[in-house]
Amino acid sequence: MGSRLVATLLVALGPFVIAACGNDDTTLRVMAASSLSNAFADVEIAFERDNPKVDVVVITASSSALAGQIVDGAEVDVFASAADTQFARAADAVNLDPPRVLASNSLVIIVPRGNPRMVEGLTDLARDDVLVATATDDVPIREYTDRLLEAAGVVANFVTFEANVSGIVTKVSTGSADAGIVYASDLIGADVDAIAIATGDNLTVTYPIAAIANTPRTELARRFVDFALSDEGLALLTARGFTAP
Repeated sequence: MGSRLVATLLVALGPFVIAACGNDDTTLRVMAASSLSNAFADVEIAFERDNPKVDVVVITASSSALAGQIVDGAEVDVFASAADTQFARAADAVNLDPPRVLASNSLVIIVPRGNPRMVEGLTDLARDDVLVATATDDVPIREYTDRLLEAAGVVANFVTFEANVSGIVTKVSTGSADAGIVYASDLIGADVDAIAIATGDNLTVTYPIAAIANTPRTELARRFVDFALSDEGLALLTARGFTAP
């Protein structure tokens, strides 16, 4: 229904209201972390297939940006965050159902194709000749990156600070940065090479999801959450690089 394009254009505008597409349609507004963009595009299609009178509008951005919009009064029915801290921030402002874990993820180092700086692991991110892309302080991928590097005793050579994880992928894929740390799910379709992080050093990232509990669409929102957590929903998520919660 073109809702992904509409959502992408509007997310930067702050709080907004999107009208239903037709008199007989119900619009369900789903805010999801940017790392969930492709997976939730698939979930949107599948849910609308089973619910033809529903127009799912998926709004994606960094979890911090979405939580900020919720705090500021944006109309939303479902929130899926990449971090518990941002979910809690939204829950302080609106009546969210108790969070359920949607999926898991892990972290990986990305480098341009061919790995021109010969990055082999986390310690190389401290080298002066390795320009590292990361996100701004309030974005979950930065929170996880800082935790990972602190545990490894590495002070990375950060040179660019992006609004979301997609920005990190873009900087590295275009050669504007020599490395970055992103979610493993971001590797699918990305024009980069990956350097694995040892399991013992890596972090497990979980995605809380919940419906807003006091809107006219709460029951529909809960159906969407149930679908995202179903076997079919999990299959769509795993196809996009996520793992079971």
